[in-house]
Amino acid sequence: QYFLPQGYGGYPVWEDRGPIGMVTVQAVQALPQSLWPRRRVGDIVEPWSEDMEVSPQTPVLTALDRMFSTGRSRLAVMQDGLLMGLVTRSGINRFLQLRGLPR
Repeated sequence: QYFLPQGYGGYPVWEDRGPIGMVTVQAVQALPQSLWPRRRVGDIVEPWSEDMEVSPQTPVLTALDRMFSTGRSRLAVMQDGLLMGLVTRSGINRFLQLRGLPR
C-alpha cells in the first residue's frame, strides 16, 4: 500500500527517539505473503546505521559514492536529528541527466 503508489523502494522507520531502521520492498517481498498479516515492520526492518544518512550539505556525488560502497539505493537526508527527505540512486541519476554531468 505504501511502496507501489509512491514509487519508492524503501522508507525510514521511526520511533519516538528517532530512526530505528529502513524497510525496503525487497524485505517485504522476501517474506512469504502468507506471513504478511502476522508480521510487523519491525520484524523486517534493517537496523539504522549512520551510513544510511547524509546531511543536506553532502555533495551529490559523495552521496552516490556512499550508495555504491554500502550497496544502498537510498539514503535519508538528516539535519539536526530530523528527517528532511530521501535521496535515491534513481533520483541522482535523473539529476545528473538533467545537468548533463557524467555518471
